[in-house]
Amino acid sequence: GSGAFGEVYKAQLDESYTRNAPEYTVAAKTVLDAKASPEASSELLAEAGVMASVGKHPNLVSLIGVITRGDPLVLILQFCSQGELLGMLKKAAAEGEPISIMDKMQMAREVAQGMDHLSKNHFIHRDLACRNVLYADGTCKIADFGLSRGGGGEDASAEDAAQHEDYYKSSAGVFPVRWTAPEAMETLRFTVASDVWSFGILVVELLNNGESPYYGMSNPDVMKMTMSGGRHAKPPLCSNRLFSWLLKCWDENTAERPSFSQLTTAFKDMYSTSSTSTDANAARVEAAT
Repeated sequence: GSGAFGEVYKAQLDESYTRNAPEYTVAAKTVLDAKASPEASSELLAEAGVMASVGKHPNLVSLIGVITRGDPLVLILQFCSQGELLGMLKKAAAEGEPISIMDKMQMAREVAQGMDHLSKNHFIHRDLACRNVLYADGTCKIADFGLSRGGGGEDASAEDAAQHEDYYKSSAGVFPVRWTAPEAMETLRFTVASDVWSFGILVVELLNNGESPYYGMSNPDVMKMTMSGGRHAKPPLCSNRLFSWLLKCWDENTAERPSFSQLTTAFKDMYSTSSTSTDANAARVEAAT
């Protein structure tokens, strides 16, 4: 597959000569055109540095290693057999069997857990969305740390990002407008609070089975609305309790937005509530029949 920043291959890693390890499946990530854009290779190396610094976590895609010999540079990552969460949501809905609200709450909790680990290690993702969450062995794993930073700053792959429909190029820079907090749109300074805003939009994606946020609106219209205080509409099947948490994620005052630790706890509770409600409904159906 390929995206705004590079290509990813399914590959076999043979370490039998170096570690006496049997061959196993991995994901191999390279830049699109290393010779034409040497800065992209630097960006890939920076991504590897972020992943190495953050360390292992069950809700983050793991770094296995980097191949620096030869051209292009290759990042070797954990292979996630079920692919991106966005595709999973759309496929399940298209087949008439959308993912249950209980499972979606569990997915949201897992993403919050991964982001909590990332933020506690003083890193900001800057591009949190369902397209950048992978699924493997029944678990969500945050991926694509290519935009991650220990703070703000310009992104070396901005021109590549500008070619992707999810990104918006303005005179100030490039960002995924539908997932970006208004203060970050204005200043291009990203923080944990702007990642929390993005998390709220990711939950909307979950609830709407992968439909584009602010469906039917243009990027400029979304920018105008959010920067003037407007917020995403309440999705169908979204409880008042859940929507109150989303509104907290989108609070105009960044200091009032919840932490990822608080979100992890909140979605754990909502998952438990959804599970109990599902069991109760099943019992009622069984009694009725």
